[in-house]
Amino acid sequence: MTNQMNSAVIEKIRKCLALSHGNASQGEMEAAMGKAKELAMKHGIELASIDMAAGRSAGSSIEIDRADIQIKTSAQKPYHTWIYRVLRQCFGVQVIISGTKAIFIGEATDVAICRELFPYLEKVFPSTYYHAEKNGMVSCAANKNGVFRGLCDGIIEVNRREEAKLTPKEASCWALIVVNKDALISKRVAQDFPVLIRSKARAQQVSNSAYAFGRAKGQQIRLNQVGSGKANGRIGI
Repeated sequence: MTNQMNSAVIEKIRKCLALSHGNASQGEMEAAMGKAKELAMKHGIELASIDMAAGRSAGSSIEIDRADIQIKTSAQKPYHTWIYRVLRQCFGVQVIISGTKAIFIGEATDVAICRELFPYLEKVFPSTYYHAEKNGMVSCAANKNGVFRGLCDGIIEVNRREEAKLTPKEASCWALIVVNKDALISKRVAQDFPVLIRSKARAQQVSNSAYAFGRAKGQQIRLNQVGSGKANGRIGI
């Protein structure tokens, strides 16, 4: 991930830590500490290493941002649906499709992360399928659907494991933050897209073997390490 994005994450943690040690109520302080710990775990940052001097005057409100990203293909592909699901589930962003653009709306840090990850996932999904096809593992639409769905589920599963490290109290505080964030995101979506037609998901035939293959590959991908010094940014195939 870029230095700019890492700086944004650290600044967000600073804001949370400042609130957790400030004049806020007990509930606000607990929620802020839960948020700081969750961000630190997600990005592999030690809380003790954060220099609070740089963030003494930082605010604590949730900032909602938007990113309009052009997809790399001439039209939306089946795998894009699964990419959007990964980003929604892992980072809580709302995804709006507009022609060949994907519009991400969410908390500013989450949107910045999605902006970085989206091009990477656009490579991972088709390359995983082509690898399976080349090796005779898939041969029809059901197999393709299975690979994409399995890859999506595997990525979500492995990237949610860090959340299990939160204590019940921290998890409760984090749940309150998520509810507040979701409300702000919904408000921004309604503001930017007053007339929004939501499509219904279509039932898809899935090959169990292809799904298992995709899921296994997805569990190798830790999104917080993509492009960092902790990983080479490539799926292990």
